[in-house]
Amino acid sequence: MVWHLGGLNRFDPATESFSHIKRQVNHVEGEGLENNNIFRIEFMPNGHMMLSLWRKGLQIYDPDNQTFKSYFPGGIGKESGITNYSINDFEPAGDGRYWIGGHSGLELFDPQTETFQRVDLPYFEGIFDLHLDDKGQLWVASSAGLIRYLPEQDTHTVYMDSDGLADNFVASIEEDELGYLWLGTRNGLNRFNPRNETFTTYDVRDGLAGSQLNRYSHLQTRAGLMYFGGSDGLTIFDPKQLPTNTTQPYIVLTRLELAQQVATPRNSEYLNADINQLDSLVLPYHQRDVAFEFAALNFISPQKNLYRYRLTGLESNWNHVDSGRRFVRYTNLNPGNYVFEVYGSNNDDLWSQQPKRLQLTVLPAWWQTWWARLLQLVAGALTIYAIVYWKVRQNKQRQAELQELVRNKTVELAGANESVRQLNAELEQRVIQRTQELSVEVEERRSAEAKLFHMAFHDPLTGLPNRPWLLQQLEHAIDHAQRSDSAYGLLFLDGDRFKKVNDTHGHLLGDSLLLDAANRLKALLPEECTAVRLGGDEFTVLVREVESEQQLIDIAELIVRKFEQPFLIDQLQVFFRVSVGMVHCKRQYAKPEEVLRDADIAMYKAKEKGRGTYQVFDGHMREQEVAMAALEVDLYQALELGQFKAAYQPIVCLESQRLVSFELLMRWQHPTLGMVPPDKFIPLAEETGQIFDMGLWVFEQACQQLQQWRELVDEHRLPTIAVNLSAVQLNQPNLIDKLDVILARTGTKGRHLKLEITETALMENTQAVNEILGSLRERHIELAIDDFGTGYSSLSYLDQLPVQVLKIDRSFVNSLIDRGEEHEGTQEIVKATISLAHSLKVKVVAEGIETEDQWRTLHGYHCDFGQGYLFAKPMWPDQATEYLLDNLDRHQPQVQQLRP
Repeated sequence: MVWHLGGLNRFDPATESFSHIKRQVNHVEGEGLENNNIFRIEFMPNGHMMLSLWRKGLQIYDPDNQTFKSYFPGGIGKESGITNYSINDFEPAGDGRYWIGGHSGLELFDPQTETFQRVDLPYFEGIFDLHLDDKGQLWVASSAGLIRYLPEQDTHTVYMDSDGLADNFVASIEEDELGYLWLGTRNGLNRFNPRNETFTTYDVRDGLAGSQLNRYSHLQTRAGLMYFGGSDGLTIFDPKQLPTNTTQPYIVLTRLELAQQVATPRNSEYLNADINQLDSLVLPYHQRDVAFEFAALNFISPQKNLYRYRLTGLESNWNHVDSGRRFVRYTNLNPGNYVFEVYGSNNDDLWSQQPKRLQLTVLPAWWQTWWARLLQLVAGALTIYAIVYWKVRQNKQRQAELQELVRNKTVELAGANESVRQLNAELEQRVIQRTQELSVEVEERRSAEAKLFHMAFHDPLTGLPNRPWLLQQLEHAIDHAQRSDSAYGLLFLDGDRFKKVNDTHGHLLGDSLLLDAANRLKALLPEECTAVRLGGDEFTVLVREVESEQQLIDIAELIVRKFEQPFLIDQLQVFFRVSVGMVHCKRQYAKPEEVLRDADIAMYKAKEKGRGTYQVFDGHMREQEVAMAALEVDLYQALELGQFKAAYQPIVCLESQRLVSFELLMRWQHPTLGMVPPDKFIPLAEETGQIFDMGLWVFEQACQQLQQWRELVDEHRLPTIAVNLSAVQLNQPNLIDKLDVILARTGTKGRHLKLEITETALMENTQAVNEILGSLRERHIELAIDDFGTGYSSLSYLDQLPVQVLKIDRSFVNSLIDRGEEHEGTQEIVKATISLAHSLKVKVVAEGIETEDQWRTLHGYHCDFGQGYLFAKPMWPDQATEYLLDNLDRHQPQVQQLRP
């Protein structure tokens, strides 16, 4: 088989003819030859052929069946793990596997398992040739040197030009019969001895046709001859017959330069013979610029001679040069004795045993001789004597002048001394006066600082310590607890409904109430407790020494009990009840803010229990707060992410169980928590203001659902949908305008909608409710009072409000059948409520009907409508649609409207 850029060719020697296999354009990928550029071929023991397809990968050809097996990194067979697109060489590993080298590195291919295992070698641009020796060592020719890889140890060694390699680009490897590796590079041919890891380099000077050797142009014949081809021709040699030069070279000095001029016995007075014949040379000081040229008398490839030289007395290390740099120059040598030494080697790296030596002496300059130095010493001594003599005479003259000056100045100082005594007396008097003034100023500053300190750490209204004081004291308490294992406590007080006092009686009375509350709190506390006002109606109590948690509970009970008593302010009786949260602190806290945070959490838990009570903090509360904080973050995104769902619960006539309406219930399908109960996220939405957008979304869902049902049901048989309206939404700006936009966009009529509002919301926002209800009445949207009986008693307002429906809370329905003492009178209350509502022409709906006994009782009380699990659970829109159609079929001719 032969390969070229035109595919795969098979030659038959018998017929001297070729058959061709080429890539077909429209063949199915993997079923034929995939590239006509075949780079390498390796015959396998089973007669199959491994083909390297350039920039494609590997194919295995079965000549008998004429089939191909493909392994391409970017296509068929990539699951085998192959990484080489361009494969340069195959090398059998000896165990049925094959080493593969290419531009993506080294791989081991197992034909049995059809897998490739990559070998982690340092990154190289490409691997060009592979050779496995009889010791199992894999030799790798790469673009960055020669690599010895030991497969059993999975270790490698890299040889580069710094180790003697002619060039780092190794293109080919051949091993001769003597065990030497011959390496073709881009800068000559190397013979490598694996035993001592030494390189010998051959180039055109040794008879090579050229120094740039190519890939895939090398072989070894059966007779042991080596062939290496390059860009300049083919080199053939017998590695066993290479000559060796065993003659040591003789080293000679061939030239001497003084002051950059060639010196010979004819033109230099310092040479009495040729420089090579001299053993010593003496030069004057002005001839310190010296240069030597040297050579080795080797007539076999003299251009490959090497040299090392040094000038002892100036340098200790040897300088190594080749035959092209046999010249050295020394300038500005200091006077002294030197020895110039030079060794040389022949073309086979055999060095001379003895160096060529020349003793060099540089004489000192005349000013550096002993007699010149003596003259300089004498002249210096005479100069010093003259200078000293002149200085002595000058000093005597100056001494006389100074004595006269001292006499004159003494007289002047006597007069000045008297003036100084007078000035000192005046200054002492002024100092005494200023000291008295400063004493007064210091006392005033101390007083001001004390006032500022008190203002900084005390509340201006009540005089109690404030938040900065509390944080500072908590730091001391935390530090003391960490060091002494003691305990302390903090109580957090918050007024119940204090805002209503301010809104009703004004802030002036509110301030008076806070001042009286602070005095009452301070008076009832034990000595180890300190009352602190944080701001508004928030107070804290710091307990420095706590023996047990019961001690804090006793203090909290005392505070709650005392604050149950009213305050008398300006002849007006005012109640200021408090909720108390407390935390028992040991070593679990590191920052004051953490203590204050947990006490605040406990206080809010106390308010949730019903206000006017107390709560001790535990770790679960913080976990709940963290969970609620995370739920709040998710709530902000829930509407945008489409996590809210609309569920519909039927409202039926108790007489006939005919469908009259649906109540739309909002559900939150959380991605990780599942279905979140409404009692968890609705209060959170009201607190954060999300209820505004959520309420409008629910209203629009109801309108869209009505429009869908209008396509299935006649309009006069269409049920109404009731939507809950939060008390917070009553304060939403432009609520009616936003509802109008939704009604117009969906084309829904107001008479098919109802809004349910709790009685508490009605009573706390009477004026606002009246305005909104008037607008709703103009749009024919009816109003229902939800959870009736759980808030204010609002029956007296029914005749004043345009209310069409009253919904009895499920707590009353659950108590109808229960005969316990705590539920006595429930039946009479429910019966009276229904009777009064009917007298006002208001329809009544009972919520939470789950048993037939409840249904029969309410039906006996003439209750109009009901909803609950007895009739149907809340259902999704498609289920509600199916329920609607089924109910219409069972109750012809029309759905009774939920109207008076």
